[in-house]
Amino acid sequence: MKILRKYLLVELGLPFVMILATLLILLVLTQIVRLADLAIRKGVDISIILKIIVYSFPTMLPFALPMAVVTTLLLVLGRLSSDNEFLLVRASGVNPYLVLMPILVIGILMSLGTLILNDQIQPRAHFSIRRLIVQLGYQNPFAFIEPGEFIDDFNNHIIFVQSIEDKVLKNVIIYEIREGKQVRTIHAKEGRLLPKQEGFGIVLALRDGFAEEPDQMDPTKTYTIHFEECPVELSMDASSTSGGRIYKRLKELTIAEIKRHILSFKDKVLIDRYKTELHRKISTSFAGFALMIMCIPLAIRTRHGEKSIGFALSILVLVAYYTLYFFSQSFAEAGVLWPWVIMWVPNTVSVLAGFILFRRMLMR
Repeated sequence: MKILRKYLLVELGLPFVMILATLLILLVLTQIVRLADLAIRKGVDISIILKIIVYSFPTMLPFALPMAVVTTLLLVLGRLSSDNEFLLVRASGVNPYLVLMPILVIGILMSLGTLILNDQIQPRAHFSIRRLIVQLGYQNPFAFIEPGEFIDDFNNHIIFVQSIEDKVLKNVIIYEIREGKQVRTIHAKEGRLLPKQEGFGIVLALRDGFAEEPDQMDPTKTYTIHFEECPVELSMDASSTSGGRIYKRLKELTIAEIKRHILSFKDKVLIDRYKTELHRKISTSFAGFALMIMCIPLAIRTRHGEKSIGFALSILVLVAYYTLYFFSQSFAEAGVLWPWVIMWVPNTVSVLAGFILFRRMLMR
């Protein structure tokens, strides 16, 4: 029994590590491409770029782990099943499911580790990334200005710049989004990005332009105001104060911090949002274990030897799981059902499917 378990863990271990590393690289690659562009063309300090990349890995790991678990189990166990190795184990008088017990134990330990990751490490990584991006935006705002594209990195402002000449923005259009009011549009022939003389932020000094101000009483009417100079204050983050302090967003809070916020709220919408995030952190921690219970009998039952079949099956399982996950999150945030119920639906469905497959196999 020990030899069989050791053999199975060795067969699963190396592919799992390789698949996990590949998934992490692919998930972070989209950020690396953009960050590399900032370093090469915009002259952003490479140390900031490297820090953002390093902090990105803990934010991606909770998503990559379930993917790696599903892919590894369906590929490796499917190949072993197609080679009749589980049939040989059963013929020798050994229950093949007892051989698989260490995998489930590792799955539980992995889920507990992921819970710590979701609760402590991932929120700090998210907060560190945002703090670095805000710092970068204030030190080098031109890094976020791309001529000919709409830029929404600045809070409550969408900016379009036709061209940049000697650090002067040409033909600027700004859409200023104001809470509870109509969007104001500002056009200017040129503008300069300047640091605020006091406090923490950026001022876009516009010259020779006009602002289209909607009439709040009659949205069909618009007033046009011409100006020679117009300063527009820009912020990289809605939760930044004028003194430079950055407050945490919801996904940057630990479980204990979320619980404290829930106790202080009276608004049901806010309470549902924070409860959804609380149960999201916990339920996604056990996603790998739930999918493991389903994928073990699924891989043995399908008996596929081709890698292409294993990959296709893993994609179908992941698409089904995360489709159910995103729908559950949307319903929970909308207050349709209790977050402590609906956020556990994907895991519950996976475990029930696994038990049904196990039972059918034992009855054969």
